[in-house]
Amino acid sequence: MATSKLNKEQYANLSAFAGVMLVYNSTNKDGELVQTAQHFWGKDFEPADNSDNEIFRVVKNLVATIWHTVAEEKKLREDADGIRSKFRATTPAEIIICDNRNNRIKKYDLTDSVWARIGLVPTKKDLEKSSRDFAKTIHAAAKAIRDAMNFAPNLAKVEAEPAEAPAKRGRKPATKPAEEVVVVDLEKAA
Repeated sequence: MATSKLNKEQYANLSAFAGVMLVYNSTNKDGELVQTAQHFWGKDFEPADNSDNEIFRVVKNLVATIWHTVAEEKKLREDADGIRSKFRATTPAEIIICDNRNNRIKKYDLTDSVWARIGLVPTKKDLEKSSRDFAKTIHAAAKAIRDAMNFAPNLAKVEAEPAEAPAKRGRKPATKPAEEVVVVDLEKAA
């Protein structure tokens, strides 16, 4: 397992890679969009195929690496407050997963996502759990993160659902009685 932080020039000049790339967007002082990245590579971060199981394995390894590093960082900072990991606490704009042949397996675009955070970095509450619970929490967090990355609200389905809901529950939809309209020709009535 290895990881490296890429500045905007390094990321812009990267043509292909294997592993997981967390891409972060920021704006420089001139108002230009700047993309930097955190690259994870090695057997733990390269899916063998594009199956859901392999994607989950890679996401779980990514989450475990970040969570264990942040937990260790917290312990070490008690003695030396200047210790910091390479990992950013912000949510990446994109998560790109490539296999060992540099083929893109999955790309999650999180800029237009409904989620403000997806939990790649553990919270204080997560870090306070016992080591046994911590391992279970990492597994549960990896599942939740994968589900969050795959989630996209289907507004067409949401709009259609209320109309179908009464029929599904066995109730008849409420109907208004038809109003009677009387047309009077004023010229003939006079």
